Amino acid sequence: MDVFWIWLFFTVIAASFFLAYRSMSSMQEKPLLNPSYGLFLIRNKSAFNLETIIKLHGWASGLKAYFSLEKLFKGSQSASVIFAPLSVVDFLPELQLLQLETYLPGVENTYVWSIAPNKTPKKITVDETFLQEISLTDEQQFFWQVVCFPQKGSSFNVTVRAMVKDNEQVKRIGLAKTIDRHILDCTGLIKQRDETNTELYNAFENRSLIKKEALNFLLTAREILNIASLV
Repeated sequence: MDVFWIWLFFTVIAASFFLAYRSMSSMQEKPLLNPSYGLFLIRNKSAFNLETIIKLHGWASGLKAYFSLEKLFKGSQSASVIFAPLSVVDFLPELQLLQLETYLPGVENTYVWSIAPNKTPKKITVDETFLQEISLTDEQQFFWQVVCFPQKGSSFNVTVRAMVKDNEQVKRIGLAKTIDRHILDCTGLIKQRDETNTELYNAFENRSLIKKEALNFLLTAREILNIASLV
């Protein structure tokens, strides 16, 4: 078994004992959880495409639900994840979803930030492979999250977050700066960090929308496919 998947398995098992959702601050909101939600590893990433996002829009709209597209990098390895109502397994069987507890590492030795929308709205034309250009050491981790709430028409309100983990503070901050610059260069989107690291980590774990960002951060299905970078 690949070392990365062994690591992911034990991370999931260990973290499940600590999984606890905290109350969100007044700056955050989460759509009412009418359906039950779950976290799923996307085992067939090649089946995730533009049609998938369009289907998710109609499906989530009907449920008055939301979903989160996420990617984990550790060293040269990566895994793609979706957080969504449990019925997503039957709705998108082609993705070969495998339910997880959590894959997050705990707040210690992490640095978390939000991604702010462009002040002047413009189409994001980044290629969906842009995150693959990020270089990590074997022990470094990078987490990417795009929380999507469908709106009328075909657009989504989104909240985008990033997180890195490195046990050494200097390397951790340096890695965050490098990735932030890469995101800015590729997408034009800038970092926003007006909460404590613990608050930002909790928001990442809770997959919450940020009101003042979500109201102005609208993306199309194509833009979400590209920026989520699940390939």
